Amino acid sequence: MYSYVAYGLHVHAGLPLPELLQAPAGAAPDVVIARDTLPVLPKEVIEGNSLCIGIRKEEVHYVWREFGALLIRGGRQIFYDPHPGMPDSSMRAPLLGVGFGTLLHQRGVLTLHASCVSIGGRAVAFLGNKGDGKSTTSALLHSRGHSLVTDDVLAVHLKGASAPEVWPAFPNQKLCRDSIAAIGERAEAYPELHPALDKRVRSARAGFSPEPVPLHAIFVLADGPEIGTSRLTGGAAFSEVVRHSYAARFLGADQVGGGHFQQILSLVQRVPTFRLTRPRDLFSLPALGAFLEDHVHMPCAA
Repeated sequence: MYSYVAYGLHVHAGLPLPELLQAPAGAAPDVVIARDTLPVLPKEVIEGNSLCIGIRKEEVHYVWREFGALLIRGGRQIFYDPHPGMPDSSMRAPLLGVGFGTLLHQRGVLTLHASCVSIGGRAVAFLGNKGDGKSTTSALLHSRGHSLVTDDVLAVHLKGASAPEVWPAFPNQKLCRDSIAAIGERAEAYPELHPALDKRVRSARAGFSPEPVPLHAIFVLADGPEIGTSRLTGGAAFSEVVRHSYAARFLGADQVGGGHFQQILSLVQRVPTFRLTRPRDLFSLPALGAFLEDHVHMPCAA
């Protein structure tokens, strides 16, 4: 068994997960990841779908056409089953994304599909659709000396009256070639994520810490002619965060329960949410980085 730490959890895994930080020796596991032969979903569920999901009590079963299957149980166990002939390593991408996103939800943690960076000890999260530039924005800020918190699954802990905290995931990012070039690095310097995915795995270990960080602001990415922000409040902020809920996206609104939406309501009442517009122009990234650094330190963003 390999021993790691991610999202404040000690993880024992039956396969190498080099993206994760190693756990202290002798740490008891909060989560166990193991290989198993998983049941096949019914034929009528699988046909014509690249991803199929089965939900039963405390279990969520995923089957991907490209990877294989995962079974997440009770917030403590993840079983993986790659397609015949595929190596265990082919399951790393779904394990570290959907697998952990589902497991954290089962543990009662609010999970958002977001990237996040710590600027001066203040976490700022970036929400957006696939391809909107969440990872590119966080890679930009990391290249400017700020610490990566997460690249895909944002884990938000809401505890009483204290400020919401985010627990860092692991110090890696999934980036396309253009995004890597835009921050002045060579895509060839980083390994492929998966043969079926046009992404590279960029290390972001510099300054990374597994300790929790207070969530300072949420930015919803949008296209615009110039860089700027507008504050979202009330129902507008709530709707945007719901739209990027990891659990609701994969499990469905009817499966996550009312408590999940109460968590989101609590979050937007306590953390300012902004729409961040910027040109879809990689050449404007330096200006965007400077703008965000200034914004985080403005009194009105607190």
